[in-house]
Amino acid sequence: TTTDENQEEEYRLSESGTYIIPNALKLHQIRDYISALPDDTPEAFGLHPNADITFQIQEVRSMFDTIISIQPRVSSGTASNLMGKADKSVRGSDLTVMETASNIEARLPAPLETKGCHADTLSGIEEG
Repeated sequence: TTTDENQEEEYRLSESGTYIIPNALKLHQIRDYISALPDDTPEAFGLHPNADITFQIQEVRSMFDTIISIQPRVSSGTASNLMGKADKSVRGSDLTVMETASNIEARLPAPLETKGCHADTLSGIEEG
């Protein structure tokens, strides 16, 4: 094959042909192609479609583990709380959620310092 023939062929990155190296030479054509791609799918990473099911199951389990972990703990002392007596060992779920959110916030990185950046570094594109 000659160089001209290779330039006309699209190099397929997936069996379905969804992911290819486009022939487009213009930046806007490449951006259009990229914006038309589906959300991350296992195919984009060379994985079987069932990998997405496995991932979603793991995400749901993680979410439920998080929800359960922030629920107030029920202890034998809770029965006295039901009888109208205050039980200091049982904390409200709002307080638990606020503490968890504060712990997560404390671990976040500092905001990006933009003063020393070149103007093009943080410039937007048409799509955002």
